[in-house]
Amino acid sequence: MPKIDKLPENLQKLLKKTPHCLLFEGGRKEEFANTFARALLQTTKKDPPDLCNLYPEGKGNHHPIHAIKKFIEETQLPPFEASRKVFIIHEADRMLPTSANALLKTLEEPVSEVIIILLTSHAEALLPTITSRCCHVSFPPLGPVKEKVLSEQMFHLGFRLLRKDLPTSKELPEIENPEEALSYLFYFYRDLHLIRSGGDSSLLFYQDKQEILSSIKGPIPSLDEIHEKIEELLLATALHIPIGHALAHLASEVPRYFLKNES
Repeated sequence: MPKIDKLPENLQKLLKKTPHCLLFEGGRKEEFANTFARALLQTTKKDPPDLCNLYPEGKGNHHPIHAIKKFIEETQLPPFEASRKVFIIHEADRMLPTSANALLKTLEEPVSEVIIILLTSHAEALLPTITSRCCHVSFPPLGPVKEKVLSEQMFHLGFRLLRKDLPTSKELPEIENPEEALSYLFYFYRDLHLIRSGGDSSLLFYQDKQEILSSIKGPIPSLDEIHEKIEELLLATALHIPIGHALAHLASEVPRYFLKNES
């Protein structure tokens, strides 16, 4: 069973009587949402069929209307194994107004077997009609200094993985929160794709690294592949497998990049 004792006390209480829609914001929200969802479903499976994660997509890194409509259709289907279904919408503030309004009807007329968790770092960007229908759960921030250090470490780790220059176990940063750290690694690859596609540079997570990211050429894995690999890394850490071993597997499958000044 999921380790419920790792959840904050407020989430442990919500397991007993869970609102149909929750809004998580603050540090470690992704980690807590995943643990909370698995506790609701009473599963430790890698990919439980009754847990659905919805991520922003496309050049604009938004939740398009077609994805939200598909999500709404899936909420109408009965659970496969558990007594309920859980949907996690990552970066919920990236919903376009049309997408948010489409979701609103589902929140107004909830399905009894469905729990929806919205994750955001910018709750103020969500429509008030959305937030007013959610149970708000806030977590303490990581802290600007610690968060900055961790994001820098994971940027350089992504950089080295692309070069197939895998750091030794001694060189790897001490990772207290794998999910938060690996989200920064995902942003590294997402930023690469955003630059390659000619997207809006204001959407870059690593704004100050734009020149470095732009200098990278050659093939890069798709974001779907990166999502899959990060899920494998998270599973490895949950099984107490050294993250260095899991990263070695990831590096072996990432094409080597070239800087513009390399021959």
